[in-house]
Amino acid sequence: MAELVEDREAPLAEDPVTPEERAQAVRLVVRLVAAGLAVIVAAAVSLLLTRDNGNNLDFGGKVTLRDSIGPLSGRDVPQYIFERKGELKQATGVHAAAVSLASYMKEADARRLVEGLQVRSLVVAAPGGAPTVVAGDLTAWAERARQDAASERAEWERLLPTYDPKEEKDFLDDAKAQVARLQRVEKAAASGGDVVFGMIVVAQADQLRRLGDTTGVRLVDIGTGASVPPASRVRAIRPEEVATAGDPLTRPA
Repeated sequence: MAELVEDREAPLAEDPVTPEERAQAVRLVVRLVAAGLAVIVAAAVSLLLTRDNGNNLDFGGKVTLRDSIGPLSGRDVPQYIFERKGELKQATGVHAAAVSLASYMKEADARRLVEGLQVRSLVVAAPGGAPTVVAGDLTAWAERARQDAASERAEWERLLPTYDPKEEKDFLDDAKAQVARLQRVEKAAASGGDVVFGMIVVAQADQLRRLGDTTGVRLVDIGTGASVPPASRVRAIRPEEVATAGDPLTRPA
């Protein structure tokens, strides 16, 4: 019987990956990522949600988050605001609250609206950027936001030449849009700019009700008590979130 002999000197073949194969791989990765995110979101919702209408998990009923303030992505914004204003009217005692502003403001202007109240953190977004809860100095936030945007932009720019303009036009267009958005963040993330759209405060219910009637304040969204939830579980409603919470994902550039 002939023996199989391994030729250790022969180089491995380096067959180039065809555009069709790479496009197929990209689509597969996108599908896998989407599936993974769906599983994560489903698990998070099952852990966080309590309901007042039994075990039905569709989004038709009232949703309450444990140790959180702010709407889940996908909630109907006008309905959410109506419900939360009703809760504010009935509140007593001291509450933490997320104050959503009607427009983006400079930090000094936003703080004047809540003068006399204890401000725990600001909720900000640079043009083109994602919302962030900032407990410290906005100067540090702005520098970090610019650096992160520059790093992410460089990654997208390295990816651009790998797309086939004919076979992967949609992917290429999206990559270019991301580059443009991130360039805007690099220029616009500034501590002195109009970047504040919310504040996290702690105050008596009567004070919060007066704040809710203040010009420039869109919503005072109270928590269940005086304890402020972790930053990752607090959100204000951005001015551009008109119909659906979380839409668009980032502030328009």
